[in-house]
Amino acid sequence: MATAIQQVFTLCRQTFAKHSSADKLNKEILSPIISSLNKITHHDLRFDPEEFKDQVSKKINPAPVSYMELYRDHKFTMAVFVVRAGSSLPLHDHPDMFGLLKLIHGSIRLVSYNDATDSFSPALSESQRKNLKPVIKNSDKIVSSSDDCCVLTPTDGNIHGIQPLTEFSAFLDILVPSYRNNSCHYYQEVETTVNSNSKTKWLAEIPEPSTYWCDSLPYRGPKLI
Repeated sequence: MATAIQQVFTLCRQTFAKHSSADKLNKEILSPIISSLNKITHHDLRFDPEEFKDQVSKKINPAPVSYMELYRDHKFTMAVFVVRAGSSLPLHDHPDMFGLLKLIHGSIRLVSYNDATDSFSPALSESQRKNLKPVIKNSDKIVSSSDDCCVLTPTDGNIHGIQPLTEFSAFLDILVPSYRNNSCHYYQEVETTVNSNSKTKWLAEIPEPSTYWCDSLPYRGPKLI
């Protein structure tokens, strides 16, 4: 009998064999995967939080984020991110991609934005304005391992950042399609005083933050393929 994570993987392969581009996906198509993903715990991946905590304590300069890849092809990627307290996944996007995020340990604050159009520009120079993106900020979400997965789409919450609220937080992440030539972009919110009553916020694209880097963890869970 297939394990819980094997069931998620099989649903992903079957679904994304037919719908592997963002313009062919929607939440209805993803619903069987979402339902199965909502049941996943760290036990299903054989990820031991206490063992991870012990390993980190023995490192001189532990990475702020650890990455565990379960599977990757050109259609989708399954991986686990473990983010330590005081660190974060900085504000970034997944261009033309869907993301399913299921907490398996701890809790996080999910900060996200949607693309927007607005007729005004902040009181900045012309060269600065060219590097700005108008967005609508969504309400922050507090997500724990007991909650259902978060669904990020190409238009809803695609620009997002993740802040751990516990000693460390771990989540299973499914991205579809996988990164190819499109890489993610990093952002920071720009404070302005122009038209301050508007719901529109402005993000400036920035280089990948030097405080963000990953080490790797081996996947020890059930064989997927």
